[in-house]
Amino acid sequence: MKLTESTLYVIVPVYNGEKNIQNIINKLSKQIPLKQVIVVNDGSTDGTNSALLQIADIIYLSHDINRGKGAALKTGISYAIKLKQCKHIITLDSDGQHDPKEIPKFIKAAQETKADIIIGSRMADLADMPIHRILSNKITSYLISLRTMQAVEDSQSGYRLFKTNLFKHVKLICNYFDFETEVLLKAGAKGYKITQIEIATIYPQNNVSAIKVIDIFRFIKLYLGSFKKDF
Repeated sequence: MKLTESTLYVIVPVYNGEKNIQNIINKLSKQIPLKQVIVVNDGSTDGTNSALLQIADIIYLSHDINRGKGAALKTGISYAIKLKQCKHIITLDSDGQHDPKEIPKFIKAAQETKADIIIGSRMADLADMPIHRILSNKITSYLISLRTMQAVEDSQSGYRLFKTNLFKHVKLICNYFDFETEVLLKAGAKGYKITQIEIATIYPQNNVSAIKVIDIFRFIKLYLGSFKKDF
C-alpha cells in the first residue's frame, strides 16, 4: 500500500487547547494540506471552539461534552475510515509535545518498514521527561512488549502512524488514555506489525500531564483483560 500525501490524514484530539491549537494547525499546514487534518474538539469549555471555527479548510468534529481522549480519537478514526482515499492516519496531541515537522519521518518509515503501527518514541532523550513519566512509561512499555511479542519503546506516546485498514479489523472500546494501550495490545494480538522511530522529547513549560491515578488502574484492568479469550 503506497503512502502518498493525498492518502494520509492527521487526527488531532483537543480538550481546552485554546492556547496551543492555532499554533499546531499552523505548523501542520506546512506539512500537509489542512483539508486532510481532522481536529476533534472533545467538549472543551474554554475558547477552543471559537479558535477552531476561525481556521479554514480543516475537518472539524466536536463532542458536546468531554468524553475522553480515546473517544475523541475514535470519532476522528471513524470519520477517516469513511474516506476511501485515506489509507494512513497520523495521530498527534494538541499540547505542543509533538512537532508536526517530524511527519516526513513517519512517512519515510512507513514506506521503508511497511509497518501497521509506527510509534514516535521519545526514549532516546529523557532529560526533559519527568521521572515519574519515565518510570511509568518503561514499565508499561515492557509489559506491552511482552504481550505483543514486539519491541515497544514508548507505549505512552500519542504521536503515531497507522494503516487505516487496521481499524476495520480491530475492535476498540476504551475512551480514555487506555485507548492507546488497547490498540497496541489488540493489534499486536492479531499480528499487526509495530515499530517505532525516534522523535524529539518536548515538554512545554508549565505542561501538566492529563494522566491521572485512575488511568493506572485502567491500564491494569485492560492488561489483565488481554489474557481473556474474548479480548
